Amino acid sequence: MKGFKELKDADQGMHQSMQDRLNQQLAANQDQNEAYAAATHSPAFDQKEAFKPLQEVDPSLYEQVLAACQKVEDPELGLDLYNLGLIYDLLYDGRGNLWIKMTLTMPGCPLADVIFDDLSRAQKEIPAIKEVKIELVWSPAWHPERLSRYARMALGFM
Repeated sequence: MKGFKELKDADQGMHQSMQDRLNQQLAANQDQNEAYAAATHSPAFDQKEAFKPLQEVDPSLYEQVLAACQKVEDPELGLDLYNLGLIYDLLYDGRGNLWIKMTLTMPGCPLADVIFDDLSRAQKEIPAIKEVKIELVWSPAWHPERLSRYARMALGFM
């Protein structure tokens, strides 16, 4: 039978291995996010101070943008981004430029680019939206508590 020290060492080794894998996933996701941001950069988003919360700037447009978010599904979960609680912030400059801050359910999502492209396309179907910037954020981390009641029921959390 192993002693306490051996079990403790094994536990620390397993914890370090998990931490190393998480760090690798986060680094890969950061690279993915930077590549997407570079590929989709528009000078319209250089003046961050011009962007305000969409709900305050244009409540009617806010409802249209939320409806467009509900049209885009996470391909792995089959639920829309809004009900999954992945949309963190919607900012608007009043000139047709929409800045979406969102997260994913896990770092290293292999379908992140598909999700971003689908979301951008859905928003550009709204006549008032000319340009869309999607910023991937990891703080606060996504947690199942962010799920809407509908998503909780669909995923069997209720």
